Amino acid sequence: MRHPMGQDVSRFTRDRETLVDRIGATTFEKVIGSVFYVALSGAPGGATAARVLGKPTVDGAEPCSRADWPRMHCEQISAGDFWPGRGKTTGREEADAIRLVLQDYRASCAR
Repeated sequence: MRHPMGQDVSRFTRDRETLVDRIGATTFEKVIGSVFYVALSGAPGGATAARVLGKPTVDGAEPCSRADWPRMHCEQISAGDFWPGRGKTTGREEADAIRLVLQDYRASCAR
């Protein structure tokens, strides 16, 4: 995949947990995971600019969001108000992971 600004994009995925929901005699399982996209490009002064996007996934499907880059594959995902995975698919975990990676990178550059 290529970013709209022309950079190659790396894609990283991971499963976080499997949620089990029972309604009556029926059991439903959904795997909650994360996907991260990273596009690197040259910046003034020989620096490197990084564009990073992280999103939750449900059974490997990536929900569509306003933050999606053009030509990015996504799916409309819906769930009921009482689905136990609702709070786990807000994007908070992905934002925290990106924040921690950037903090670690800045700290290593300062050494």
